[in-house]
Amino acid sequence: MKKKRTHSSTRWLQRWRSDPFVLRAKKEGWRARSAFKLIEIQDKHALLKKKSTVLDLGAAPGGWCEVITTYVSEGHVVGVDRLPMDPLPCVTVVQADLETESAEALIREALRHKAHVVLSDAAPNTVGHSSTDHL
Repeated sequence: MKKKRTHSSTRWLQRWRSDPFVLRAKKEGWRARSAFKLIEIQDKHALLKKKSTVLDLGAAPGGWCEVITTYVSEGHVVGVDRLPMDPLPCVTVVQADLETESAEALIREALRHKAHVVLSDAAPNTVGHSSTDHL
């Protein structure tokens, strides 16, 4: 049985589909609109170096990992998220929940040595109830 979308869901979807960054990301081939956020950070602070080891926490769907690999050509990139993520060339993807004890061991194994840069665009799941989600 198919559920009908709520009015607020329909409005959100319409806003998302017409968002200039969503449209630009699609046009330029990025996985997510958040790619532009990291590009702006990189342009301002030059955090990512050619040989850096980078840990991206909250990596799915992989927009930041895509951007990272354009700057880190000889380094090592590890993307971690509890959600599955399609593979990317030159990125080690770790599917793990950061709140579990096993996540640290999996991340250490994937990194091989200390990270030069740790990035995070992770956010908690929301439930669609504004008072609860605000907390």
